[in-house]
Amino acid sequence: MNKEEIILARAERLAELRATAQAASSPALAAVGLLGFATWPELHTLVAPDANERALATLVHAVEAALATGEAFEINLWPHELRVVPRELIQYFYNARGDRHPKRDFRRQADSGQLSPLAAAVFEAMLHAPQTPVSAEILRDRLGAERTSVLGIERSLAELAKTLKVSRVGRAPSGERWFQPTVALLPTLAASTSQLSHGEAAAALITVRLRATVCDTEEDLTEFFAPIFTRAKIHEALTALDAARCLAQVTLDGRKAFRLP
Repeated sequence: MNKEEIILARAERLAELRATAQAASSPALAAVGLLGFATWPELHTLVAPDANERALATLVHAVEAALATGEAFEINLWPHELRVVPRELIQYFYNARGDRHPKRDFRRQADSGQLSPLAAAVFEAMLHAPQTPVSAEILRDRLGAERTSVLGIERSLAELAKTLKVSRVGRAPSGERWFQPTVALLPTLAASTSQLSHGEAAAALITVRLRATVCDTEEDLTEFFAPIFTRAKIHEALTALDAARCLAQVTLDGRKAFRLP
């Protein structure tokens, strides 16, 4: 395949995914599942390509509702990008970035400097009432306005989200973002993902990526997944998938690439 051919193939795949999403009872949730880990603009393109305000509002409402119920998760692992992940895929991201013992690892991380003292205090406060969604304002009041600020709490929540300790669970009518400990939403997540290897998690996500991109080189996949997996882990996953005949090799602009059979 040359550059023009892959552009055309990806445009055709996007059209196929859009048609599938639009035919579903909930196009927004279908789009989240089809794309696997889409950015908000990518979801807009699939569900509301003409930027229709009503369609955009419906998309946002559906995704926010899915975040509130744990059907989907908003992850902040890529620089400057929020991506929406369906419930069935969150285990693979947690395997790569999450804690094995989420209710106690944060203390060790704070002691070793891996986690800021304020982020540790925020997470501990959330664990006291894990089933109750909280906003940065509520957490500021719990910790004491004289100790920190809403901005400081928001930075701590972003820090905690980098290792999936907390998840956003929608918004209040006023627009405030609500958060809960991820362990409260999925109590068995840490235990279940410990049974997976990083290579298995990488392989699962590579398969989802290729479903949308049609084909990619190892270099492109390594670059895309760099915030989550090492170069060696992507190579290991591709080798395993290729050996199991889960992938087909093609040439993309003169370079070896992979696609789904």
